Amino acid sequence: MPWTEKQRHIFLMAARAAGWNEDQRYIAMRHCGCQLKAGTPSVTHRANDQAAFERCMALAEAHAGQQGTTVPKPGKYRSWREAEVHQGDRLRDLAVRIANEAERLLPRRFPSAITVPPTQPHVSDNDAQGLSPLLIETVSHVCGNDDRECLSLDGSPCFETLDAGQLYRVVESLKAHVGRVLGEHGIKPRTFTCPASARGRLRKDNP
Repeated sequence: MPWTEKQRHIFLMAARAAGWNEDQRYIAMRHCGCQLKAGTPSVTHRANDQAAFERCMALAEAHAGQQGTTVPKPGKYRSWREAEVHQGDRLRDLAVRIANEAERLLPRRFPSAITVPPTQPHVSDNDAQGLSPLLIETVSHVCGNDDRECLSLDGSPCFETLDAGQLYRVVESLKAHVGRVLGEHGIKPRTFTCPASARGRLRKDNP
């Protein structure tokens, strides 16, 4: 369900409280996985759901706190940060389940979790111990260029401490990549629905 007029108004208020100009607001919305409209993130895009709203509000709340200002509080949680953490836990679990399914169904294509030297430029020693190569590579690819000071709530791109916006992008990347590879082998995933873009690419590559 897209953002209501009230939600759009609340987020724009929160963005002002965070001290963001228009470009910074666009960057924040991209970070949180908001969809593009005419080339830029839009508060009116119909694909922006409640989860995206929570991610945007949590980021604005964090930056508003640094400015000594506040944003409107959520109804179900004590803070937007709390809502974002709960969402992040669900996304992190989904990312692991997608990777596990890929490893189980196509072990030669997706090796299982092993002790991997921390050679990826944006993955910590902790992430290199026990995470599958698929997850390590996806985190590095999706979050490697994130502006830590401006965007990450905790300043770290490590899988265990990614914020919900980063985890959302990691999950969407996994869905597209794993969904396409499984599709090439005639396998339908159980843990997620393959995105339309990946299905379209698969049809194009295999007419």
